[in-house]
Amino acid sequence: MSGNNPPIIRGAKAIAHELGCSPRTVSRLAANGKLPVKKAFSGGRTSPLVINRKELDDLKHDRKG
Repeated sequence: MSGNNPPIIRGAKAIAHELGCSPRTVSRLAANGKLPVKKAFSGGRTSPLVINRKELDDLKHDRKG
């Protein structure tokens, strides 16, 4: 895979950029279970959100139509 599209997207800000929404929306969707994200590292309260690029692309495709 090319360097421009890493297989894992890390952080609410980066995920929001990919989805075209705010980082707060990403956090809210994650909290409601509507976004298939996980917590990186130890999974603690301050751990960044991570999502697999394929899952994100599938979600974007589903949102479009």
